Amino acid sequence: MVLFCALWTPVFYMFWLTLRPENSDSMPFLALLTGGVAAVVRFFFPTLFDAYGFGLSRFASAFIDYTTLPVLFPLIVALLISRIYPESGITDFTGFTLLAMTPISLVCSVSWSVRREVLRLVLTPLLWTALTAGFYPFIRLFRGGLFHKTAVILGIAGFSLLPPLVWLNFFRHSYIEGTALLLATLAPMLVLCVYRFRKKAGTERLEPASNS
Repeated sequence: MVLFCALWTPVFYMFWLTLRPENSDSMPFLALLTGGVAAVVRFFFPTLFDAYGFGLSRFASAFIDYTTLPVLFPLIVALLISRIYPESGITDFTGFTLLAMTPISLVCSVSWSVRREVLRLVLTPLLWTALTAGFYPFIRLFRGGLFHKTAVILGIAGFSLLPPLVWLNFFRHSYIEGTALLLATLAPMLVLCVYRFRKKAGTERLEPASNS
């Protein structure tokens, strides 16, 4: 379980590299720098809320300390860098976020290995990658007028609430609800991976034909 927590995110990042057509020279350095800063902060401040609290405190812990905020932080940094400094070459925000999550997952795997809880060591990395890949369609759709952008933002906000709800349901042993929410959270990632895999496979089949 400790190895899964430490290696799942970088392994999924390597898998994502095989599916993306874009290449960026500066992205790995900036992503690792962002993830390193977040990992240092995480090391000194592992939790801001009590995971064993009640009501809003427990939800805030799931959202901020474990599931959504660790993904949102590098994603927002990537969006800001690309907006302020377009020459950075950052176009694959999903790859940037996954790579930035690697130092965070390593720090968390060490800190969570004491209790060896499945909830933290297995479920949390799955939610990280599901959330990161799930944001991809929303980012691609973030264009057009104010109404369209507002709808996309609301979609991102709604999807961001799924991982902490999954975490909370498993935390309180509501496994049926937790499993249903987990499948709903994983579905966009699975659909996206299958779509991009089939798209790239089709492109690679067309290239030899065009060359001949």
